[in-house]
Amino acid sequence: GKYDFLLASNGSTVYCVEGDSVVSILDKKGRGRDEYLYITTLAYSPEDSLLYVVDADKKMLIYKLPENKLVKSFEDLPAIHSLKVIDNNRLLAKCFASENDLDERYGFLYIDTKTGMISDMVFTFSNTASKYLDDANITQCEGSVYFVLGSNDVNQFYSYTRGKFSPQLNFMYSRKLRIPERVRVKDPDNLNEQILYAEYVSSHKYCIGAFSRSVTWMAKR
Repeated sequence: GKYDFLLASNGSTVYCVEGDSVVSILDKKGRGRDEYLYITTLAYSPEDSLLYVVDADKKMLIYKLPENKLVKSFEDLPAIHSLKVIDNNRLLAKCFASENDLDERYGFLYIDTKTGMISDMVFTFSNTASKYLDDANITQCEGSVYFVLGSNDVNQFYSYTRGKFSPQLNFMYSRKLRIPERVRVKDPDNLNEQILYAEYVSSHKYCIGAFSRSVTWMAKR
């Protein structure tokens, strides 16, 4: 819509900006009914002026703008890392569901904004892809959602439109720019593998996945 939303680095203050003016400030950190501990992601629905805020405590709070009045809240959600409004009563959420099988822990699901009901995973991806797919890299434009799933070998560009996930293109980086086989995580529950991988990516140059800046997709790192 006509607003931009800025989440402060403290994870508790949201500035609603229209043009060059702050028109509303949401700051309700606490443990009360209409409060949150730390905001992990948010989404806005311009049709009904509702702001959806996800708390690190696996809770969603829905506020009516501009007065920031709590309309509804849902608890006991999975760990949600990104949220997009896809129609009047439904959200598309990227999440981590720990109770699923290893290969299905990460993916997208639907949340019904009227009932709080959560669907099964409608699209899943690997642990590696999840590491390089954060909220800023899931782009929404004119009713569609776009994202790139990073992989150690073949990276995939996807779109989501009207309930359907569609691969758009695949691309690969040269072998010398990929993360080597010897440090890749084979078992997400293996702490030693995770540490070896983290040490490598923190100290080496590499290419995996992509991230968005405006309408341009660029290589990670």
